[in-house]
Parts: sequence; structure tokens; C-alpha cells
Amino acid sequence: MNHDHTTPAIGRPAAHGSVGTGWTPGQAPRFAGSVIVVDDEAFIRQVLMRMFERLGLEVVAVAENGAPVVDLYARHEPDLVVMDIDTLGGRVDAALKMRDALMGTKAKTVAFIHPRAISAGAVISLACDVIIMAPGGSMGAATPITVQGGQ
Repeated sequence: MNHDHTTPAIGRPAAHGSVGTGWTPGQAPRFAGSVIVVDDEAFIRQVLMRMFERLGLEVVAVAENGAPVVDLYARHEPDLVVMDIDTLGGRVDAALKMRDALMGTKAKTVAFIHPRAISAGAVISLACDVIIMAPGGSMGAATPITVQGGQ
């Protein structure tokens, strides 16, 4: 990816609680920065929100699907975008809009494929910096096949 990830927030503990400056084993390190969480299950959104907040990240937006992500990113300019992806595809124009937005972002982007990212889902996932696949997860294309004359 040719994203510019120069934000010091993600991936490094914040100075006030970082390793070597008062961090205590058994306690979660503290980070600085902001995150958008996208997941279709309300319970998982709540778990992720609490996890990120305990780590010191500010959850600036949540969404139950990818449709509002482009607008949410433009509004909040987060340091991290975490998306759960489970789709057999969708509108190609919408997927390309999201892909282009992800490719142009300065945020670190993570796609968690659980359990499938087919067609448009693959396009969106491949635009992310990090792809995590659940066990048994799959990603790929869905190619239309035309049958003519009984063939």
C-alpha cells in the first residue's frame, strides 16, 4: 500500500502509560488516537468499542455496515478503521468508492474477514493495510457466467 501512516498514535503506547514509563505488567498498555468500528453485530461493536476505549483509543464513530464509512472517515479523520467483512458482494460502484477512499486515507485500515469477502468484499478488503481472516474464511471473486442455447 502507498498509504502514508505517519500518525504516531496507532501502534505506539502513549507517553503517559507506555512501556518503560510506568507501564505495569498485567495492565493493558495505553494508546492514543481515534478509531471507527464497523460490524454488523451490535454485541461485537460494543465489545470492540470497550476494548479500544480501554486501550486509550477514542471511538469516534460506529457503523453496522460499510455504507457510511466513507462519510464517517471524512467527518472524523480517524487514525484507525476496523471493519468486519462478511459479504457475497454488492454494488460494484459502491465497492469501488469505498476502495478508493480506503486507498487514499492516512488511517491504518483493518479488514477482518469473517467468514467471507466475495466479489465487492474482496475489492474492499484488498484496499486495507491489514487483512485478518477467521479460521475457514474465504476471499475471492464472483464471476458471472452466461449460459446460452442449453450450454
